[in-house]
Amino acid sequence: MDSFVTTLSRLQSLKVLSLVSLGIWGPLPDKIHRKYFPRGISEQHLLHKSVQDNSTAGFSSEILTNARYISEAAKLGTQGLPACRSFTIEELNEATNNFDNSAFLGEGSYGKLFKGRLESGIQVAIRCLPTSRKYSIRNLKLRLDMLAKIRHPHLVCILGHCIEVRQDDGSVNRVFLVYEYIPNGNFRSRLSENCSGEILTWPERLAVLIGVCKAVHFLHTGVIPGFFHNRLKTNNIMLNEHRMAKLGDYGLSIISEDTSNSGVKREDNKSWQMTSLEDDVYGFGLILLESMLGPTVATKKEATLRDELASLSSQDGRARIMNPVVLATCSQESISIVISITNKCICPELWSRPSFEDILWNLQYAAQVQANVDSEQRFSSV
Repeated sequence: MDSFVTTLSRLQSLKVLSLVSLGIWGPLPDKIHRKYFPRGISEQHLLHKSVQDNSTAGFSSEILTNARYISEAAKLGTQGLPACRSFTIEELNEATNNFDNSAFLGEGSYGKLFKGRLESGIQVAIRCLPTSRKYSIRNLKLRLDMLAKIRHPHLVCILGHCIEVRQDDGSVNRVFLVYEYIPNGNFRSRLSENCSGEILTWPERLAVLIGVCKAVHFLHTGVIPGFFHNRLKTNNIMLNEHRMAKLGDYGLSIISEDTSNSGVKREDNKSWQMTSLEDDVYGFGLILLESMLGPTVATKKEATLRDELASLSSQDGRARIMNPVVLATCSQESISIVISITNKCICPELWSRPSFEDILWNLQYAAQVQANVDSEQRFSSV
């Protein structure tokens, strides 16, 4: 194995591809990782740099965006999903009984969420986004249309949007996003005995985490431009009737930004993009920790979380603070892999945090290890 890795690391034109999509996983050899992904540079940064470098090769950004979107949609088999369309405020009022309290689902940093039923009978979730008079309707619609093009099996599908305009001055009054309704609750409600839903075992939690990781990796590298700073939280991860994970409220940072002048360029766009990417890595690290310890993670301070994560390095520490269901259904090797990648995700130094490619690789490796242990246990019990 060492000689094989040494040979690979000496190849000048070696390109490390995403083997995860091919069903191949395991720890990436250090010699390859250090040589081709030096500290301070993530795989996503290299991918986006390549995209940016190629964007000036005679192709408009619109062509590149649509080409990537069409390519990914075909690969993922998402053509069967309904096309996004514009809704009228009258349609949304009818769907929610004028946004009655009985339709209210909750409220977060991105506004209130309501449940509705369209005239066709389809159930939907409607997000009312906070807005400002400075919003340009034209630029806002461009951003909404761009967000609506995103399709992935592990993303809650956006079915449409509505821009309500003030009658007096023609400025934006309210903005609504219409999503498919996911009826089976969120991930956080399945993480402890005190929550409302049926608690998930460790293998089931790994399946959810892998699905979300694939979704975020797609948001970062599967579309042009990438969608960053997605405010990842366990209560934004929805579970459908098959317990398949679907990430919601993604990409909304492009709507909440100042849309009055899209021509103003950030002083250091690459720096901002990398910081936002790392924010997603840190947020996903907290999701990993919450998956192991339970939903109380969301209310604790960072110093406390680091202490608890350090405690997970010992068997006694795991027995003391880990969720009992996780403790009863995980193998030690599988949980150790996830603890290790969680440590890296919430590392204080940004450059030490892993890419989502690395995270996905490790999670699928942990799932394979767990599956092997479960299979051996079933075989021995026969």
